[in-house]
Amino acid sequence: KANAVVSVDGSIKAGDVGTITIETRSYSYTVQSTDTLATVTQNLANLVNKDPAVTAVPAGVFTRIILTARAAGQAGAGLEFSASVSSGADLLLTAIGLASGAYTVLCCPGTGPAFGKTPAVAGETVLIYATGLGLLNSPNDNYATGRRYDGGVGQPASFLSALAGGKTANVLLATPLVGTVGVWEVLLQLDSGLTTDKDTELTIAQDIYVSNVVRFPVEAPPPPNAH
Repeated sequence: KANAVVSVDGSIKAGDVGTITIETRSYSYTVQSTDTLATVTQNLANLVNKDPAVTAVPAGVFTRIILTARAAGQAGAGLEFSASVSSGADLLLTAIGLASGAYTVLCCPGTGPAFGKTPAVAGETVLIYATGLGLLNSPNDNYATGRRYDGGVGQPASFLSALAGGKTANVLLATPLVGTVGVWEVLLQLDSGLTTDKDTELTIAQDIYVSNVVRFPVEAPPPPNAH
């Protein structure tokens, strides 16, 4: 399904208003003195999630909102959306591309090509599977070495980054995969400026440690007026 991201940044100042607009429908939240960027993210997501065209959930990493079209395939692609804040606000909202769908690749261990029926599109999200990402950033009874993970969303204790095609891929979610031992699922948003390349190189990294290279096909999106 088509997806996009709204990044929630800046600082907290009571009275600031953040707005996310889907087509002609606007959803606004007024910042309270007791808020944090995380609670602003959650509250905005709750409001936008009522929209008939998209769902909205907080990303598992950083203060970002993941928007997903309710309609599958091309029927959900190309929805117009924007993010804005009130004049003089310390809050910052940044809208990052609504892409055509989700693409699944397999990473770490192993080299060789990624798995998928169609190329990923620059700007969309990809789901990879990884091992060796270490401990969670907060204690979780469901997560222990050699034990099957039984539920919940947890972030790795060490910061996770990613590169795809030589450009930063935004880490939206990194959590142990429910029902597995030692496997993580990592959701990445590709840079919208990637060019067409059937062997785009992808790596993830923590501290000084970098994964093996995985190669997968990427296509640049067609021009807006292409037929």
